[in-house]
Amino acid sequence: MGIDLRIETERGECVAELGDPRNRVNWLLSLGTTDSTFCLQFIDRNGDTVFNGLQLPALLSEFTGLRSRLTERNLLEAKRVYLEHAAAWPKTALEEVRKDMEILSLNDLRDHLEEVLRLLSDMKSPHYYARFVGD
Repeated sequence: MGIDLRIETERGECVAELGDPRNRVNWLLSLGTTDSTFCLQFIDRNGDTVFNGLQLPALLSEFTGLRSRLTERNLLEAKRVYLEHAAAWPKTALEEVRKDMEILSLNDLRDHLEEVLRLLSDMKSPHYYARFVGD
């Protein structure tokens, strides 16, 4: 599972949603270090993370900055590191990861990033929230 994005009202009503069944947000976040970011570093891959309207400019800027990290070289490095971590997993899990990586492309990541940016840009009110829903 990936990290879905929901745009919500202050009452928690969903006004827009972008699913992430193929784990694209995790891959986007792994293409570079997020340690020095104001928002991206706090996106919880296993739980929920909520950003308010005041945080939106920083969040948008940081996601926009990921565009420059979308290179074949960075993707290959991220895949290599991920496989290193997955080496100790059971064989069936490791094979599943390898299959997923074979079909993962820069175009998939670019398309997903553009959808994230579109949803965030469309937040119509400072009383809307961006909720990233992890596993």
